[in-house]
Amino acid sequence: MKTTITRWAAAAAITLLAACGTGDTADVAGGGGGGGGTDSQSHWLTVCAEDTDCGDGFECLCGVCSVVCDDGDPCETDPDSACVPSASPVLEALCGGIDLPSGLCLPECGTDDDCADGQLCSDGSCVPFTCPDVEEPECPGRYDRAEATIGDDGCETWECLTECPPLPSIECGPGEELEETVVDGCTLVECVTVCPAIDMPECPPGEVAVGGVDEDGCETWTCEPACADPGDPPLCERGTTATLVPGDDGCDTWACLADCEELGDPPTCEEDYEAAIVTDDIGCEAWECRYLCEDPDIPLPCEDGSDPELTFDEFGCEFYVCPPPGDTSWAQTCGPAADCGPGFACVCGMCTPMECEVDAACGPDETGLCAHNGGHPGVDMACGEIDAVVNVCALTCDADADCNDGMTCVDALCVPTERLVFECDTFTCDPDTEHCQESLPGVPGPAWYECGDIPEACLGMPRGERCECLIAESEFGAAMDCREDVFGFLRTMVAFP
Repeated sequence: MKTTITRWAAAAAITLLAACGTGDTADVAGGGGGGGGTDSQSHWLTVCAEDTDCGDGFECLCGVCSVVCDDGDPCETDPDSACVPSASPVLEALCGGIDLPSGLCLPECGTDDDCADGQLCSDGSCVPFTCPDVEEPECPGRYDRAEATIGDDGCETWECLTECPPLPSIECGPGEELEETVVDGCTLVECVTVCPAIDMPECPPGEVAVGGVDEDGCETWTCEPACADPGDPPLCERGTTATLVPGDDGCDTWACLADCEELGDPPTCEEDYEAAIVTDDIGCEAWECRYLCEDPDIPLPCEDGSDPELTFDEFGCEFYVCPPPGDTSWAQTCGPAADCGPGFACVCGMCTPMECEVDAACGPDETGLCAHNGGHPGVDMACGEIDAVVNVCALTCDADADCNDGMTCVDALCVPTERLVFECDTFTCDPDTEHCQESLPGVPGPAWYECGDIPEACLGMPRGERCECLIAESEFGAAMDCREDVFGFLRTMVAFP
């Protein structure tokens, strides 16, 4: 028979030599197959590490003692040997990564019985036998372990053995019973809860039976109030829609939820601006072009020896300022890089604390009130060029005399006078169908305000485009100025000649 062999290397042959002993190499090669031989032939085909391990006339080739030959040449080592050429699979397997000789003299064989001990027959030639390398397996079962054994061929092998844990002595408590399960062929026991059989209760009028599961996984029933009809949907504010939601008692109730439009793709912003997602006052997300802030310059020492303070401008960008003495910056007018004091920022043309809560007292000694654009007419006008919702802390007032220089009292709050372009109170007009118009006379005298109808051609237009339409449709034409605030209210101003 023919036996397929694994790939050998010199190191494997040395291992076999150590296992068989170096004192008597004749026990390895013997005289199998070809019969007998001389004393020098006892070294033939024994494993070796170098030429000195072989007798006279032999070399250590591919880890065995043999002689080099050319294909077709007779081998004098044994009459039953033949020259195995380098192209033979036997020689390629025997030599592995070692440079192949032109050929090796190897004993001829038909079966393993024709070869000496420690050899096997491969493709008609006797070669040394070595055990293949085997790795410890990963056993699949929870209670399996790997054990090494020696097979019939004398080589190490592995097998997975199951060792089941001993069954513990368990006493179950009230309402429990012993349950057996089989895992990977092992019997396990545990105490499990026995759920009592319960019927759905008859609930009193106005209540219904509701099923559930307790902490033990057992079925439960409770009587809970029956849900009443939520009735007709309420009238919601602009930008919200009536929606049924679960209430605290589990019953559906009406709620006005934000009617948000799809966010869509980001807009193309002007140079020095980037698109960012912001949340408006009704909880809807929208794109906004925000100013790209630059890193603040390294500050120079202040003239009075104080350290520069890091603050923010109306775009939210950081910059360094030299703080004025005390709190003189509070509720003062400012520019984009004005000297607002420590803890204050220049927002909408006024120095204000960096953070405040809407409708709450704020500022030094809590003499101010926190408001936002769209929620207060004066703050709305001061923040006119800012589309996002901005909170500012403004000084409270009863008249202009209560405000600092450059500030005007508008609806009980001090705001920068130079930023008051539209004084029209839009909340007196219908925001969906009317615009609030401020008319400036061409002669000395006060302005007057009135609610004008939005032309029908402009009603269906998207936000941001109605002002242009309204001016084009107006009889005043270029004499009209129009602005749309963050809530979509239209404010107009007409200057008469």
